[in-house]
Amino acid sequence: MEEDNIGEDVMENVMNVLVNNTHILDVELVDNDATKELKNKVVNEHNNHLELSLHDYGSMEKVGPLGFSLPTSNEQISVNTFDVVLYQGNQICFYYESNSWSFTRLGKAINVDSKREYLNILGSGDINIVISF
Repeated sequence: MEEDNIGEDVMENVMNVLVNNTHILDVELVDNDATKELKNKVVNEHNNHLELSLHDYGSMEKVGPLGFSLPTSNEQISVNTFDVVLYQGNQICFYYESNSWSFTRLGKAINVDSKREYLNILGSGDINIVISF
């Protein structure tokens, strides 16, 4: 019985990201005010799905505006492949290369086995995503 509760807790901290209507990335969220507010906005204000357009930036990330601001807890961090961060309080970034900047950490993609697979999912150029919980 205890294992079932653990599984539910993990699922409550996972954001589903449908990429170009073909692949679903599971992003395990960190526990902070930004992720709590993101979940609240997507579930309660956007009928549990938020559609976004992201563009490639600097050959290291896919980034795009959320359409609203989230609380920040920015700190100078290094990000790597699979990391998802909040930039300037209103943009979401999916990293596929390393970078160091002042970000609010949101989470990490957990259901991909390799950088190659992740890059294939993200593709080249602009992408469309749908965030849900």
